[in-house]
Amino acid sequence: MWLICRSQKTDKKGETKRIPVPAKAEHKKEKTDTVSGRTSFLYTKNLYLPFPSLLCMPRETSASLFFLSPERRVSISFFSANAKIKNNIVKQQGRKIYPISYTFHLLLGFTQSLFLYCTFQNRPNGFILFVILRIFMKTFLVYNTSYFGDTILTDGLCRNLKRIYPDSRLIFVANKPFADVARYMDGIDEVWIYDKWDKHKGIHGWYTFYKEHKNRYSFDASFVIYGNERGIILSKLLGAKKIYADNRHGYVRLFLNNGKINYSSWIHIQDKHAYLSELYSGLPMESMPIKYHVPEESCRYVDTVLLKNISKPVIAINPVTKRKEKDLKPDMFCQLVDEITKSGKLPAIIGAGNGAEDYFHALPENTQKQLLDFIGKTSIPELGALLKRCSVLISADTGTAHFALALDVPVVDVFYLNDEKNLSEWGPKSFYRHRLIARGGDFSAENIWKNALDLIKES
Repeated sequence: MWLICRSQKTDKKGETKRIPVPAKAEHKKEKTDTVSGRTSFLYTKNLYLPFPSLLCMPRETSASLFFLSPERRVSISFFSANAKIKNNIVKQQGRKIYPISYTFHLLLGFTQSLFLYCTFQNRPNGFILFVILRIFMKTFLVYNTSYFGDTILTDGLCRNLKRIYPDSRLIFVANKPFADVARYMDGIDEVWIYDKWDKHKGIHGWYTFYKEHKNRYSFDASFVIYGNERGIILSKLLGAKKIYADNRHGYVRLFLNNGKINYSSWIHIQDKHAYLSELYSGLPMESMPIKYHVPEESCRYVDTVLLKNISKPVIAINPVTKRKEKDLKPDMFCQLVDEITKSGKLPAIIGAGNGAEDYFHALPENTQKQLLDFIGKTSIPELGALLKRCSVLISADTGTAHFALALDVPVVDVFYLNDEKNLSEWGPKSFYRHRLIARGGDFSAENIWKNALDLIKES
């Protein structure tokens, strides 16, 4: 049986909108409903259901059905199987399907699809389906309310969970300023925003967050990054059956399902996060590149606004971090801008906040005129689109460098202060396109630009 889910949302004003779907869903198509005249998404990544359909429902369909709020409208349509489908079944399952068995399962799938359709048309019975779905679907909570780089480096954990449990649903709790980092990371189905500097500040705010999200899901497991005490207790209150975290804090250890973690050869911070999936599943985790999916509208904005009428190659430079001692040295920065300009390329300064603006305004006027100034002019997805249009990023030790690597953008990392231990934990892993200039290296503008040119040639 082939299932297609059409999912729509009605807001408070009664207007119908499409439900957002992950940017990575390449199989989605838009189609206009001939009955209602409304446009909806059609998920075409479907599975044949040779046994009860609830056991093998595609992830995108399950995700849409999972929401039972009154604003959701879900319907399911079904299609007859043909010879091509039958061949795919044989190929996927590696066994013969006899006509009687095939017909039986086809009728079974038809009946169950009809049942699902009727269930969702009759809202009061929706809870029955919810209970059934919960038996066969795993739901995970990943809690990380840290900063830019910390958030993107959690993607290794999310990707490993999706690799091991491809039909699972993964909820990510993110710090509000960096919610758009989590929203387009690979493997994440839903983002809950934690506004820890305003709405969810302090114990009262923490309890407010709990009230907003209680009873929405029954979590099979929660993974709390950096062993955050607030996240561990919150996971317990939200009903997580198991909780895994770096247990550095003794008084919350009783809530955890792991003892003291021996990371063994997993030294890098993204691998340490991902190792939590191995503790839960018992299956080996994989060290893999992190991935970020830039939405199309952000790419259009960059092409039509920020880089309009610009034909020369653009070199992005991110000189500012949260710690001044890690910033690119102003004299070296000016020389680097001169080197880039002489080569016929356009240097562009990126960043956000008062620190980046102060750094830019302190530069000599001649240097300022050579730069494309993108400080504070992009959202996080737009920054991702901008970086993808750049030939290379030259960056100080900050989250933007990790972000660019997640986009498969070549990066020259300049680490002024890091010792060998910190480099092992936070430096780029070998499978990324990068050059690392660290303690004891040549921090001259000429050497940095030479490394950047090498990366461009290799690309």
